[in-house]
Amino acid sequence: MTKYITLISLTLVLICCGDFVKAGESPSFLLLHEDAKYRLDSLNRIESDSNLVERIILMHNLGFNGDKKLREKAEKLVKDKFKKGKRAPLVEAYDGSLRMIKVKHKNTASKIFGSFFGNSPYKEARNGFNIISEALERDPNNINIRFVRASAAVESAEHLPELLVHADIDILWLESNIDRTDAASVFFFYLTKAKFYYKSALEEKKILIKVVIIEKAIELIDQAGEFVCSEVFCREHLLWQKKIEILYQTGSK
Repeated sequence: MTKYITLISLTLVLICCGDFVKAGESPSFLLLHEDAKYRLDSLNRIESDSNLVERIILMHNLGFNGDKKLREKAEKLVKDKFKKGKRAPLVEAYDGSLRMIKVKHKNTASKIFGSFFGNSPYKEARNGFNIISEALERDPNNINIRFVRASAAVESAEHLPELLVHADIDILWLESNIDRTDAASVFFFYLTKAKFYYKSALEEKKILIKVVIIEKAIELIDQAGEFVCSEVFCREHLLWQKKIEILYQTGSK
């Protein structure tokens, strides 16, 4: 545990004293919480077809953070503004991800009820993931779609652990292709990779292997701390740092 405390201390120092960049410089697909809300509000003042996709992306991200109304608005815009079968891969990827978030927004009772009658919400989530994967096949060099699919896979791993293999593929691709000079991209790369190891550890039954996987997650969340770009990113970092700490404490027993 001493090793972990040392890593926590080092990360907090890096958060407090490292080089920051303004959140506004980050690509919209990496914005969350207040950062996404601020950017969306500014775009809503001049709504146009030219910023439609960006607005959908920001609504998607806020939907991921729990805003059901914005998720529904993004779904409607995709349906009304983009004809199915003629959509760009990026729009199709976000359509798939919005479907997965819709499952996340369902309450426990509706999930149980649906599963009982053969309409498992996780089947819906799997279908949404397939849409993302089909979009990626059409545009395999799109970093945005890679992040979307990797995130969708790790976030759904408790119920769809078979998706982790796709996250692994996308993380390997991102490692070779992200812009290392962009702090936000590097931060989210390490955060996604740490989450991948965290979710993989949840699936592992053998204690010794599980501990090794968790320690890898600790190493990666520490690396993510070196690239924290805003208060919002700090929040994401500390949230997952805490989750990994709890798993380390319980998983090594």
